[in-house]
Amino acid sequence: MLILGIDPGKTGGAALINQYSDILEIEAFKPVGKEFDIKRFINMLKDWAFEYDPYYIYIEKVHSMPKQGVVSMFDFGKTFGQMLGSIETFGHPYDKVPATIWAPNIHKSCGCDAVTAKQKSLQAVDKIWPGVDLRATKRSRTPHSGIVDALLIAEYGRRVYHELRKS
Repeated sequence: MLILGIDPGKTGGAALINQYSDILEIEAFKPVGKEFDIKRFINMLKDWAFEYDPYYIYIEKVHSMPKQGVVSMFDFGKTFGQMLGSIETFGHPYDKVPATIWAPNIHKSCGCDAVTAKQKSLQAVDKIWPGVDLRATKRSRTPHSGIVDALLIAEYGRRVYHELRKS
């Protein structure tokens, strides 16, 4: 079984891994102007379904946060809804998992000792997939947080799916 992890948002990411945690595909989301590129997302789902189907999807469950602007939260909710609609249109099975569940689970299992959650996530990716290129493009200088989170969401999903299959 293949697992697709999705970090939603205009600058999120997607990562497809197999049952052995091998990375098959990575995609950094890039906005078109100020909008989420839904056409690119749909094409990604279609292409990956054609190449790798079937796969199970774990997408980060999102909600509004205090001190975030109304307009930005509305846009984020719109993007999340577009993603879920696309996933359901293709008929892929999926679960929504909050960051408060997947992140501590992965960070703890990897023995991450960094201070911030972002640093812990980078440590976890480095322990699971040493040397993987986390940049959105070859010209980027820093790891893309959407790719980092998507990989870890996929790994969390792989572990959960594997445990469910055992029971």
